[in-house]
Amino acid sequence: MKKKIFVYVFLFSLLFVQSAMACSCIQDAFSGVGSKANIERAAVIFKGSVQTVDPPPQTSTGRAPDQNQNFSKVTLTVQEIYKGQKAQNVAAYFDTATSCGSQVSEGESGLYILNEYMGVLVSADLCGKYIAPEHMKALKNGGYLKAAQETLKSVENKSTEDKQTGEKESAPDVLPEDIKPVPFTENFESENILRQWAQSSTFGGGYTEKRELFGKNLALVFRSYTSGIPSFDVGIYYQKSATSWALIKSHPPVMNDQPVIEIVDDNLLIITLEGSAEILSVGEPDLQ
Repeated sequence: MKKKIFVYVFLFSLLFVQSAMACSCIQDAFSGVGSKANIERAAVIFKGSVQTVDPPPQTSTGRAPDQNQNFSKVTLTVQEIYKGQKAQNVAAYFDTATSCGSQVSEGESGLYILNEYMGVLVSADLCGKYIAPEHMKALKNGGYLKAAQETLKSVENKSTEDKQTGEKESAPDVLPEDIKPVPFTENFESENILRQWAQSSTFGGGYTEKRELFGKNLALVFRSYTSGIPSFDVGIYYQKSATSWALIKSHPPVMNDQPVIEIVDDNLLIITLEGSAEILSVGEPDLQ
């Protein structure tokens, strides 16, 4: 029998089928670093109120939030915009079924952080809603909107200059060939040492995700090499004794994308969020 479990990492958890599992957040979720990441990731941040809440579909018909039985469509009235384009009303999808989601009721009001995913707006999960007081103050003072407007103006001016001079658009600051991969260490004496290494071994930092497959404990290490644009590599370790961990497989850095964990037919897969390309798989033979 085919089984599919989708767990989206780095941005926020989406389409989390097993709602009984507790919601867990990465270490920096409620820090200044997490706050900045939440603001940068958000497509829209505003103070508003809930107009209507449509119940989710009876069954899931696809991977998009508007086709998933964990997500309710919510129409919101925008009262004060802090980031994003101004609008009177916004439609978004809220995870109202899993432990990382949140319940929402007609008439309630508050601060709403919406991310864009698969062409629709989705409410940030519990791990992605934190904004530090000093960052919230900057948002309310219009700092982010001003910065965005200045950036847009700068881009428009640069585009005009390029057209006038016949110059081509500049290349991205970081290319895949510019990155020097940091090799994955083969063995670790403890899970804590593995976790600390994941967090500090690359420029962009990293984190670990725990899973179980065929009775084996796995630690999935995701590390970033860039700041401001997505990048990741992945290494999969298994617990070979009470304390030690050994590397099974790894994949070199991937640019401009984020990782997705899937379990399909009892195989653990790592695919890319935007490109849906399978980059790594672990099955029962890998754990022998």
